[in-house]
Amino acid sequence: MRNYTIVKKPENMDWSKVPVAPIDNYLWLGETDITCTAQVCYDADAMYVRMTAKEQNIRAEETELLGMPCLDSCLEFFFRPYEDSMRYINIELNPNCCMWLGYRDEENKLIRIEEPSSILDAKAERTADGWVVVYRVPTALVQKYFPDYKPESGKKLPANFYKCGDLSVKKHYIAWNRIDREEPAFHVPEWFGMTEFE
Repeated sequence: MRNYTIVKKPENMDWSKVPVAPIDNYLWLGETDITCTAQVCYDADAMYVRMTAKEQNIRAEETELLGMPCLDSCLEFFFRPYEDSMRYINIELNPNCCMWLGYRDEENKLIRIEEPSSILDAKAERTADGWVVVYRVPTALVQKYFPDYKPESGKKLPANFYKCGDLSVKKHYIAWNRIDREEPAFHVPEWFGMTEFE
């Protein structure tokens, strides 16, 4: 199992001071030339997430509020607010900030939270060799579904970071923490790695 420390938000939101998690487990379909990373930091109000992808053939067709970003080039962050529960929140964004925001409930149903990406203050931009997305996960938003959640030093947060593109030129599945299953699936909280608040 991989481990990652979620450091406190640096002054002036200096991402160079935030540890990088490599998203480099190429799953089910073999390796591609796509490389990805994730970074997360926090304060009492939110977690702050930055994810990057270096890829040549970026697909960005989905634009609607209820679109499916996973069909496009997509970067995803899944996390379990309670370490002892398999319930989780999943956040998926494409280069247009088309977003899937949802959670898994007590009955193992996936529930979509129908909010615009502005709830996360999400911003995406193209780079010379790919794209990057930055957003914040408000503590108050998580607490709507997980009332006892609080980002604080020493708290553990099982999580995984993903990159996919179901209809991209070359379909791919990439994860930070490896998933040992025969069939493709990201909604597998038992295969999350472990993050911990500094």
